[in-house]
Parts: sequence; C-alpha cells; structure tokens
Amino acid sequence: MHSRTAKRVFTMIFLVWFAAVIVSLAPQFGWKDPEYLQRIEQQKCMVSQDVAYQVFATCCTFYVPLLVILVLYWKIYQTARKRIHRRRPRPPIAGNNN
Repeated sequence: MHSRTAKRVFTMIFLVWFAAVIVSLAPQFGWKDPEYLQRIEQQKCMVSQDVAYQVFATCCTFYVPLLVILVLYWKIYQTARKRIHRRRPRPPIAGNNN
C-alpha cells in the first residue's frame, strides 16, 4: 500500500502544474507554425496550428489524464471489491454442525 507523504503529494502537484506550463508556453518558445506571429499581429487569438504541437497538447491535456483517471478508478474498484468480499459472511460448510 502506498503512503501519502507530504513530499509525494507536493511532487504530484508540482508535476501537474509543470506539465500545464510546458503545454501552454511551448508556442512562446518556438514550437509554432509559420503564421503564428502574423496571427498575433492581427490580434487573432488562436492556438499554434503546428500539427506536432496539437498532438502533444492534446495528449498531455486529455489522453494522459484520461488514462491516469481510468487506472485510478480501476484500482479503486479492485480495492472496494476486496473490502466487500472480506466483509461478506461466509456460508457454513455442510456437514459441520458444531
């Protein structure tokens, strides 16, 4: 069983915020399509249209969190199922009437 230490919780929170910063600032540091600066000058607010960035951003902000949530739900389900089976009274064995 995993313990929730302050260091582990802090690390998890830091990683989530760090990933969000990387995804949101990547176009500012060069990962952008050729028309990006032109759209900024025209005051059009659009996400970088670079396909690789779009795939990266979509995976980091949707698919990876989805997989993490599904894995966590599966672990919660397994733990709940084990606890329910432990609480369930066992039927008496036939032939043992003591």
